[in-house]
Amino acid sequence: MKKLILTISSTIFLASCSIDRFAARKTSEIIDRGNDSVFSDPNLQYIKESLPANLKLMEILIATDKNPKLIKNLSMGFCGYAFAFYDDNKEMANDFYLRGIKYSEEYIKNKNLKDKQKLNEVEFEILFWNTFCKSSYIDLNRDDLNALIYLNDIETQAEKLFKINPAYFYNSLYSILASVYASKPKMIGGDILKAKEYFEKAISGEGEKLLINKFIYAKIYPVLTDDEKLFDELTDEILNSKHKNIPEIMFFNNIAIIKTQKLKEKKNELF
Repeated sequence: MKKLILTISSTIFLASCSIDRFAARKTSEIIDRGNDSVFSDPNLQYIKESLPANLKLMEILIATDKNPKLIKNLSMGFCGYAFAFYDDNKEMANDFYLRGIKYSEEYIKNKNLKDKQKLNEVEFEILFWNTFCKSSYIDLNRDDLNALIYLNDIETQAEKLFKINPAYFYNSLYSILASVYASKPKMIGGDILKAKEYFEKAISGEGEKLLINKFIYAKIYPVLTDDEKLFDELTDEILNSKHKNIPEIMFFNNIAIIKTQKLKEKKNELF
């Protein structure tokens, strides 16, 4: 009788766990499919206020099911949120960046994605957003030597992704690699000319549509080379772009415009 009760209890427990995982997985799928509605929403204040609840829900779900799509969206969500809304609050931005890095980093290590020869679609995306998180984190913390621990990761991961699909997400891998070449000293592989070449490729073709590419170019290269004319050209092109209302990337482009306006206000400090 005791064995029967134990068997029944174990069955109920396992069934309950399976139901929880199934529910978590289905919810994760719904969240993944719903991302387009976030990135096409023109109301940035609404996104800023509503996204934290979605991120907390995903953190709750991840405790039940390590769904790779959920991990991708956590990394993308936390890092995108920090990049978009916390320029003026470094402590909060760093907290969000490090959360995004943590979730994707655990998966990358468990699945050995850095050494894996072939990546499926979601694995590629997880590695990309991990790279984006680290790159943005370093950019925010240029005065902190501890942040530079991610520099090699950014370069090796971006190069791996670049070999698979260099045009991914509107040529943004070109922007990431250009930032690496511009940031590193020449003696350890920095190359300002290669950085310019990659920045130009980042804003060509489909890459021209994603204004974040042009913003990163304007923020880094003209300042390093004291090219005020190029700075003015790039920032004016962003603010007057015909691509700012593309639905699927409206969120990113609106953020690029706001960041560019702030960047132009600091022009006298930069040149």
